[in-house]
Amino acid sequence: MHNNLIFSTKKKALDLLNRSISANPKFRDIAKAYNSFHGSKERPQVGVRINSSSGTRLKQSPDDALAELFSLAVLLPFPQKPNASIDWVWENTRALCVPVKLEDVTSRLTPDRTRLIFDDKTLVMGPGTPVPAKGYGPVTIYAGGRKMMHQASPNAVDFVGVSIPPGVQVLASYTYLDGAPPAFYIVEILQPESEGHLPDFVVRPLFTVEGEVLIEKTSGLETDVQLKATSNVLTTKGFLLYTQTTQYSVKRALQAGVDYEVTSEGLITFLQPLPSNTYLFATYRYYGDVQGPFKIPHEHYACTEAIKGVTIAFGEGLQAGDTQIVGLLPKRERVANVRGSHFEMNIDITVFARDPISSAELCDHLIGDIWGNHRNTLSGQGFTILDMEPGGESTESYNDSTGDLYFTNSVSFRVMVEWHKITPYIQDVQGFDVSIFQVEEFTDRQRQASGTETPGGAVMSRIDNTFFLSGKIETGPALI
Repeated sequence: MHNNLIFSTKKKALDLLNRSISANPKFRDIAKAYNSFHGSKERPQVGVRINSSSGTRLKQSPDDALAELFSLAVLLPFPQKPNASIDWVWENTRALCVPVKLEDVTSRLTPDRTRLIFDDKTLVMGPGTPVPAKGYGPVTIYAGGRKMMHQASPNAVDFVGVSIPPGVQVLASYTYLDGAPPAFYIVEILQPESEGHLPDFVVRPLFTVEGEVLIEKTSGLETDVQLKATSNVLTTKGFLLYTQTTQYSVKRALQAGVDYEVTSEGLITFLQPLPSNTYLFATYRYYGDVQGPFKIPHEHYACTEAIKGVTIAFGEGLQAGDTQIVGLLPKRERVANVRGSHFEMNIDITVFARDPISSAELCDHLIGDIWGNHRNTLSGQGFTILDMEPGGESTESYNDSTGDLYFTNSVSFRVMVEWHKITPYIQDVQGFDVSIFQVEEFTDRQRQASGTETPGGAVMSRIDNTFFLSGKIETGPALI
């Protein structure tokens, strides 16, 4: 749960007041904002003091439901770990979406010159919008200096009813996706070098391979086959080997220890002959190389270098030995349910100085500068200033023995801040035990009803488009 309440609101208010004071040449070197409960080591002559803050919760709906979150990145818990170091993860669209201006794409034309192929890139809707390209808008095409009508898709651009004449140069402006490959990225916090230093962290990706074609046409005489991944293959949880006669035929899952054995190097040895004239597919996962260590920035604790295209924000719960998972998806999906609302906070401050003129001048400057120059910017940061009300003038004792005084002016802020809780949707299959591995026929209703019980008491499940029958399905936050 993430919230901006007393601690973060006071911290934001102190930063705001000090920035406003530094904008005034008369007070920038002699004044400072203080928290009344922490005080100061010296006895200031002029400054601002935050006295108190209180709040009222604004209820927007009975269950505080806000929306469903669509994103490429999602934060997932790691089993049996504190899961407290990372506060949130978010798409870094500046790194994800790379714009290209007027690139010569003549070599990408198909032989009939009616299409451009981008098989090495994924086109998106535009800078800051990592959504697959569709329609006319995302790409601009010039052929011989003339703008062309076209239809864009993520990996191709089709010209509408025309072909490009030979010898004509084709230029294109587009935006493509250039982030880290989709995977579960396991983030582990290391021990700090010394006391008082922030710890480093490392990242280890866990990649998923779905439906890799191992043999295009089996003969029944095969003894072994090698996966494309040659190390760190997970051989138990999530490993699925199956055959299929045609694209739409029933998928027959092979049983580990009975039909085949597999090693962590990706070598599959067959214990039983394969059926002839079928395709052999594998769905599996494997670990990539450990990346890092990476430094955690002292300012704001946010890192954008570890996983390209993802901002990782570390929080106050940062601790050595903690582990969390950052899921990076191939496209934006519903990844979480968001609940939240607002709190209306009241913040009372006191402007003080040794003379009444300086106190009044600083008070006027703060009200004018914050309300006129900072209010709109802060609204986009979840810190909405609803009202600022100057109060009365008064005096406080500076030195009881001499009778010297502080001259004070009070100001009351009314601020609206937010809280939200993000609950991830993603639940991954941790393992399965294939007890029924061949079915004669699936009806259309069975194909659509993922998770529906079948007459034998087994459960028909779906891993993407892979249907199989199993006796036990174990779900969890992520496949580890």
